[in-house]
Amino acid sequence: MGFLSNVIARLAEHTADLDAHTYNQQQVIRTGEYYGGGCGCCQSWTCQLAANRLYGIPFIAARAMSVDRIAVYINVLAAGKSARLGLYRNGTNNNPGALVVDGGEVSVATTGLKTVVIDEALTKGLYWMAIVSDGVPTPCGYAQYGSTIPSISTMSNGRDYEIGWYVAHTYGALPDPFGAATKHAYITIPGVSLRVASMD
Repeated sequence: MGFLSNVIARLAEHTADLDAHTYNQQQVIRTGEYYGGGCGCCQSWTCQLAANRLYGIPFIAARAMSVDRIAVYINVLAAGKSARLGLYRNGTNNNPGALVVDGGEVSVATTGLKTVVIDEALTKGLYWMAIVSDGVPTPCGYAQYGSTIPSISTMSNGRDYEIGWYVAHTYGALPDPFGAATKHAYITIPGVSLRVASMD
């Protein structure tokens, strides 16, 4: 075998080895399902929103995909109030940056699943799902356990993790960009999710 042929063969072999050893289960997720921030379970966990606070919740697109819904499940209602859902690109130093889409409003005056329709093609990378409300509803929340991008906020009790961001924002259309944010250092973060329409 010639030198060049040998190099090509070894590169092909090495590529196969890399695929076998760097398998990422987030690259083969099901379409038509909702996926959250990679921060563990959102079944029994809740996270009450603060009024006029815009939250950024991480979403990792492990490969190119399209998404067609943003959703949140409200456990405890806020009478006469609403929430607004959206999506941001990753900015500097893993902060939410430029607005991708302002999905619009949902009512949080009743409990249950609240969704907005979008149509966005995402490239591989980190994004930030967003929610802001003019009230204090309590949606399902993601626990910090199993988070893909946590950093420890305090070592005093081992419970406070930085698993997102927030910024003060008077309820209304989502700002662009997200703005100078504060770390959301707590054990849960609002359980916003995206529905994956296709894997590209």
